[in-house]
Amino acid sequence: MGESLPLELLPASLRDMAQHCGPALALKVAEHYGGCHLSIPQDADNAPALVAVLGETMAVTLCAVYGGEILTIPRAINARRHVRNQVIQAGRRAGATLRELARRFDLTERQVSNIVRDI
Repeated sequence: MGESLPLELLPASLRDMAQHCGPALALKVAEHYGGCHLSIPQDADNAPALVAVLGETMAVTLCAVYGGEILTIPRAINARRHVRNQVIQAGRRAGATLRELARRFDLTERQVSNIVRDI
C-alpha cells in the first residue's frame, strides 16, 4: 500500500474493518464493493466470488471477523485517492513520466503534475 494510510481518512465502518483485518483489506473491499451491501458468509469456502476478488487469505480473514453479517460498504473516496496519489508520487520518483502516470491512472497530465508537485 506504499506509505501508511492515515486511518482517519477511512469512514468509521472501514476504520473498524482496518483495525480488525488490516487497512489493505479494508481498502480492497471499498474498491470492489463500495456503495453496496455485502453479505459475508460464515466460511470463505462458501464465497468463491469473494475469494476471487480479495484472495483466499483476505476472504478467510473477512469471514472470520464478519461472518454472518451484512455490511454496508462505503466508497472511501478520500482514502482511495490518498493511496492513489502516493502510488503516483512513488512512480514519479522512480522515473515515470507524467504521460505514463496519466495514462495508467486515467488522469490528465496536469492532474498528475498537481499531485506530484509537492515531492
